[in-house]
Formats: sequence, structure tokens, C-alpha cells
Amino acid sequence: MPEMVKSKVISGQKVEYADGVCEKHNIEQGDSLRITVHEVTSKSIGVRDQPEESFIVDLPFNANSFRLPDEFWDLHNISDGNYVLFSITEVIKSDGARPVRSPVSDGTTQTRSPTSILESDPGTVAEYEGVEPQQEILEQITADVLKSLGYEVEVNVYKENRGTGKSELDVWAEKPSVNFSVYASCKNWSKSIGRPTVDEEVGRVENLRALPQLRILVVKGFRGNGRESARANGFLPIEIGEKATKNNAGEIYELIHEQMSRVSLTLAPPKIESLAQRTGELSEELALLSNEIGNLKPQKEVQHDH
Repeated sequence: MPEMVKSKVISGQKVEYADGVCEKHNIEQGDSLRITVHEVTSKSIGVRDQPEESFIVDLPFNANSFRLPDEFWDLHNISDGNYVLFSITEVIKSDGARPVRSPVSDGTTQTRSPTSILESDPGTVAEYEGVEPQQEILEQITADVLKSLGYEVEVNVYKENRGTGKSELDVWAEKPSVNFSVYASCKNWSKSIGRPTVDEEVGRVENLRALPQLRILVVKGFRGNGRESARANGFLPIEIGEKATKNNAGEIYELIHEQMSRVSLTLAPPKIESLAQRTGELSEELALLSNEIGNLKPQKEVQHDH
């Protein structure tokens, strides 16, 4: 298991943890952490919620504290004094990410490569069994759909920013032959997302050095004007209606595949639009040529009779 930490939420949505955690995993000020929140508890009623949601938090001021995202805070009605149980799965530094390794029975360590979850054809529940945490199931399903559409796909990949450093992306897909790329963000949350989360995704994409031609946001659902905001900022919003798990992975795959298939013309516009335009031009040229040949043919026959 990854490093499990239970910490108290203090003022300003901030979570602090022991310095020993930092020393154990070489966590430093300026790093980022990929975490999964498992439980939210309070002294009065015990366990209040079990989100099982993953996201990245920054450590700009201290190595032993981070701020919970506004959207997560609001969705789960967290307040100061609550406790959160979370696991740290990656420590992200300026030169890339380092998985937090965990001991296994033979005394060695192991981690799972996010790009090799599936070895056989995707789309059935059995092939997604054992994929943990839940966030990565949705990432892999989305990646498999893009692979089926002919893309070269990377999961949990780091891309250069316009300024300094790199950003971790859930899914990045490319078709080098047509110079076309796809950015996909997967929010495998138990609740719908709103405008703040969409704004965060917009900022993340716009900060990339290489901008994608297509942006996809895969979520359980939207609330407020979240969906409209996503569309207005160039995202293809895909709503799956429920949180992806190993029990519904096959159904989620089919749903995402169907929606992406509907926009197959959008997925590779540079070449397809060019071919479509050229096909139309050729059709017009052939029609004109056919008319000209038709006009010339009777004249040749009259000249031959004389």
C-alpha cells in the first residue's frame, strides 16, 4: 500500500502532516503530491464521507502541508477540525515524478506502471479488475478508447509548461501522421463537478508548451454552468453518470467509446478536412470536364459527316 496519512484540517482548508513523512519520502518545499483521499471524519459522528478521489496538490510554502482544492472542499462539505485519511502515491519534483513505493512480502518494493494496466483487448470488466486507485481505472478506460481510434496514447505523462517545470496529464494521445494531439482529463469523482474545476483544467491546458488540438473532460456529471463553461473553453465534455469501478468498467468503456466515435471527424480534422475539401473540388472539376466532353462530342460527329 502507498503511504497512508491521517491529518487534521486546520484553517484555510490546510492539511498538515508529520515531518517524518517528508523525511521518509524526500518531500520538499516546492514539490507536488499526487494523493487519494479515502475518508473524511469528525470527532462527533466519525466517518462522514469516503470520497476515494485522487488529485494533485502543490507544496509552495511548506513541505509538510497542502491546501485542499475548493471543489473537493465544497463537494464533501469539509470543515475545519475534520480529519482526512489520504494516501500519497507520487512525489512530483521539477524533473519529474517519483512513485511512493511500498513494501511487499518478499522484502522488495513494487509499483504499478500506469501505462501497462491492460495487456489484452480492452472493454471487458475482467480486464480492469485490481486497478487501484479508482482514479486510474477511468484514465485507463479513456486511454483504451483512444487506442481503439488509432491513437498513440500515454497515461500519467509529464509535459513541458510554457514557463518552467512540467505538468502531469491524465491521458495524452497523438496521431503523428496528421500532427494531431488530444488532452484528456479524467475526474473519477463520486459527485458532479462545477465551474471551478473546469477553470483549473483550462489553466492547466493553456499553460502547456504544446497545445492539444482536442480537449476532453470525462466526469460523472456537471453542476451549475460547468458543462457550458467546458464547451465554451473548447472541451468535449463526456458524462458517464457514475463513478467508474472494476464492476462497471465495461459499460463505461462502451459509453465513452460511443461518444468519442460520434466526433470521429473532429478527432483528426487537419487531414480529414483537407481531403473533404479536395474531394469536393475534384467533384466539381469532374462535373465541368464531363460537360465539356459532352459539348465537344456532337461537334466532332457533324464534322465527320461532311
